[in-house]
Amino acid sequence: MKPANLGHGEPGAVTKQITGRGNDTPPYDTYPIPHRRLLSLNRERPVTSWQMRFSPPTAVNEDPEFSPDGAKIVYEKQDPDDGTLEIWVADVDGSNQVQLTDAAGISEAPHFHPDGTEILFKSDRDGDFDIYIMNADGSNLRQLTFTAVQDFDASWSPNGTQIVWSSERAAPTREDIWIMNRDGSGQTRLLFTAVWDWHPVFSSDGTKIVFTSDRDGDYELFIMNANGTGSMQLTMNGARDTDAEFKKPVF
Repeated sequence: MKPANLGHGEPGAVTKQITGRGNDTPPYDTYPIPHRRLLSLNRERPVTSWQMRFSPPTAVNEDPEFSPDGAKIVYEKQDPDDGTLEIWVADVDGSNQVQLTDAAGISEAPHFHPDGTEILFKSDRDGDFDIYIMNADGSNLRQLTFTAVQDFDASWSPNGTQIVWSSERAAPTREDIWIMNRDGSGQTRLLFTAVWDWHPVFSSDGTKIVFTSDRDGDYELFIMNANGTGSMQLTMNGARDTDAEFKKPVF
């Protein structure tokens, strides 16, 4: 039976498997287990996995991502009592768990800066989702977007100088793709369509952005230049194609 495919990616990911055999198992990869736990797989021991025990055991722990040096994992944890979602960081074996955010509502989708010094995430602490950034230890929190609509799906450029994200600011009935500098300045809309364009991710060399769009009637993958020009459709079928990412191994 084909292994389950769960969760979002992290630096160095090649495939997404809970269990596996042989060289198709990614090195030191982590996966969210619904409602509870994270697992880690070791490529050098492809049939071996170990559970990373996060507490409390009733909490939801998900969306893990490795730090660039592979020493830490940033993830989101849901409080089982009040339902709030906060961002935590831990060592790769699950030890030294530290809560980084503490705000009403939701803080989620954390991504390490390419140099590991900062974490990008989204939060609805001001009433709607906006993009935030903080130091890797949770200090120096800064809000980057200030709109009355939803801003989310943020990700870093490979050199860490820019952030690309999805926003509903042009129209509340769809998402558009925007880009800004690391400090939140220079916010620029890249695409001008009347459809949903969302989940943008830079290519490994920073020259392209892959994204999802429903411009042909269903969700397909598209790619464009980093300045928003030259959009090209990559998938063409009746299925839902979303959440693409460029990845290269770091171990």
